[in-house]
Amino acid sequence: MKRRSIIWVIALTGMCFLSPPLKAQQVRNLSAPESFQEKLESITTAYLDLEAQIRRGNATKARTQANALIVYLDEMSKAQLEGEKRADWMSSRLKLLKLLNEIDNAPDILDQRGVFNDLSHTLAETLKRFGPVRMNLYAFSCSDALRQGGYWIDSERSSVNPYDPDKPDCGDLREQIVSYKNQK
Repeated sequence: MKRRSIIWVIALTGMCFLSPPLKAQQVRNLSAPESFQEKLESITTAYLDLEAQIRRGNATKARTQANALIVYLDEMSKAQLEGEKRADWMSSRLKLLKLLNEIDNAPDILDQRGVFNDLSHTLAETLKRFGPVRMNLYAFSCSDALRQGGYWIDSERSSVNPYDPDKPDCGDLREQIVSYKNQK
């Protein structure tokens, strides 16, 4: 009897560790107005430009792109959201602003890449909550990037690793982030 109990506990514990990564459907979507989603799309486009500069290793242009994103987020400080949606947006916005300021103040591209990883996770979560945007977006990861692995978003189904120029093909497609086209 004890043996069955131990096996059952091991099986249940194992399931916890083998659970799939968070998928877009599992994130509570707060269905923001279309005007908000259009601004979120502009933020996403600027993020993709930042990703390109991070991949190229251009710290100066990455700072410029981070500042462009900060301007977009500043324009969204008075977003037409109410209640829980507004509170959730303001929290996400503050996280994004903090990370963008860190990229702007980072001394070199290596430090920028570390912060970009956190920015990518935060933006993906924000897109899932407040999207969809009118573009297909894909989340990638490379376990060999950085010390803890790297994560990024791209608009193509195949992507170049922005973290390690010596391993451009290191990138596994993790998920497609919900897009406008997929909602119809």
